[in-house]
Amino acid sequence: MPDFLTRRNGTWHFARRVPAEFAEVDPRGVIKHSTRIRIENDRAGRRAARIAEKFNAELERHWTSLSRGTANDGVTGYEEARRRARVMGFEYFESEKLLLQPAEERLRRLETLFSGGAANDRGTRAALLGTEKKQAFTVSEVFHEYEAILAPSIIGVSSAAHSSAVGCI
Repeated sequence: MPDFLTRRNGTWHFARRVPAEFAEVDPRGVIKHSTRIRIENDRAGRRAARIAEKFNAELERHWTSLSRGTANDGVTGYEEARRRARVMGFEYFESEKLLLQPAEERLRRLETLFSGGAANDRGTRAALLGTEKKQAFTVSEVFHEYEAILAPSIIGVSSAAHSSAVGCI
């Protein structure tokens, strides 16, 4: 079985103990997070292992930045808040949606936030409390988003037909 994967309730889960050198900056002890891949759909755990590798790489980067004291630097933006929430074992919700979650979920986030002094870290607060808002598209990005949405429907179409389909916006 690949590193850091465990079986739990029919789903592959990532589980990793916080290394001793980072225990001071991350008091959680063990990090657990679902890969959202059912064991019955991935018996050998190959797809789950790829996801676990990504989780592990994100955790390593997070721990390194915490130990260097640079966790607050560059912690801006919606995507960074989503990434950090995932590393901490939570799904990112904007604050309005977080208020609609069960009280146990909100309490678990608050406990994580205040354990080990994480409340002083702006990025951790943003990730757990949902304070980063998703940015709207700028006008210059609209065409690229449209093309990305249209791409699956134009597979196998000649480039001339593609240009005329895209050009009709």
